[in-house]
Amino acid sequence: MQVFILDQFNKQPRFRILSQGDNKLINTLLNNIITSSSGVFLWVCLVVTEVLEEARDGASMAELIEIVEKVPNDINDYFYRIMDSIEPKYKAESSIMLQITLHDGKRFVNFKFLQLLDLSFIEEHHCDFALRPGYSLAKYDISAQGICARIGSASRRVNSRCGGLLKTQYTEGRTEKSVGLGQPINNAGLAASTESGPHNGEYLDSRDSTDLVRTYNYHVNFLHRSFYDYLREPENMEQLTQRAKGRYNVRLFLCNAKLVQILSLNYKSRPDHARLPFGLVSYVLSVMSVDDLKYTKECLDIATRLRPVVEFLAQKRIHKTSGVLWYLSIALQDYDAYRENFLAVAIEFDLVAYLKEYLTLDAVLAKTGRPLLGNVLKHAIFHHYSVHLPDPNAEVLRLVLDRGAGPNEMWHSSSIWGLFLTCLAGARS
Repeated sequence: MQVFILDQFNKQPRFRILSQGDNKLINTLLNNIITSSSGVFLWVCLVVTEVLEEARDGASMAELIEIVEKVPNDINDYFYRIMDSIEPKYKAESSIMLQITLHDGKRFVNFKFLQLLDLSFIEEHHCDFALRPGYSLAKYDISAQGICARIGSASRRVNSRCGGLLKTQYTEGRTEKSVGLGQPINNAGLAASTESGPHNGEYLDSRDSTDLVRTYNYHVNFLHRSFYDYLREPENMEQLTQRAKGRYNVRLFLCNAKLVQILSLNYKSRPDHARLPFGLVSYVLSVMSVDDLKYTKECLDIATRLRPVVEFLAQKRIHKTSGVLWYLSIALQDYDAYRENFLAVAIEFDLVAYLKEYLTLDAVLAKTGRPLLGNVLKHAIFHHYSVHLPDPNAEVLRLVLDRGAGPNEMWHSSSIWGLFLTCLAGARS
């Protein structure tokens, strides 16, 4: 522990100047840190960071000793002290950042880590920013220089708003593997700028999603698991949400952030680079399928904007070549053979708000190939792997029937309803 502390101290020019003075004071500072830590390395890391920041800002050695003496020995009390020390003008934003980082993304495995690029949209101040009137995609500069500036700004924002309790990491190859790009793309110096953010944009090809994927290897996480556990305590979670004047809609924010990225990517002229947007679209549709979003106007708006994207990706058969079993790949597996459309995809993802708006009698009658009722019941009938559980959503089933779907429509030499009843009878026997 002593070796670590001295190594960190000696890295800072200002502290090296201070250390040229009274050795007794330096030894007192060092001993106070080690003694007060009770062997908790995380406590030492936090204190050393605070000491170096104060030294950088002009504190004397005697003042640094006094600072260490005032630091709480209990790690949870120290967390509270750091949270309380965040500047008042940043408290609401820091609360939102921490709520976003706390969000459990394990349900959607391929993008379960919080991307720094997503968090960069915190500057928009509203979780539904991309859906608001007047929002322009031109605000999101996807050029090499623009992306580097955004990542750098977001990294600094994380450090300044959250008291050093969040960290930015670069993990080479993680996202390339997730979206099925094969071998990791060399980051060409991107990772070396993690602390302050990248400054040189020459290694990014403007609007090229294959190169842009490297920025998705930047992730944001808690400095230590113990801080995550601290925030999850009901009392601390309540205080956190109060700072932001309520619980933040993290899912909606992430959907908006990824929606902007999807619509900005140049996948149409470079369909060979469509694997990244395909994965992003699958993530957004999956997130919107949860109960607190699928009935909302935001679900309708986002699905409407993604419809042409999904239709293009399906036409280019990206689901056949991505190399990753996305939920969207499952939804599109019969797209060509059964002449599916986006309504079928919306049924697969249970996007109720979109279906209520666009599932009209004309749409039902115009559907060729597999009848839409067959899409609602297909997993129960054919035992296909489903985005959701095999049991159909009764509300969607009723909606399809009310909008004109005929239970006696033929499919595979039998009526859809007949196939479903046969399946039920077989399951009970």
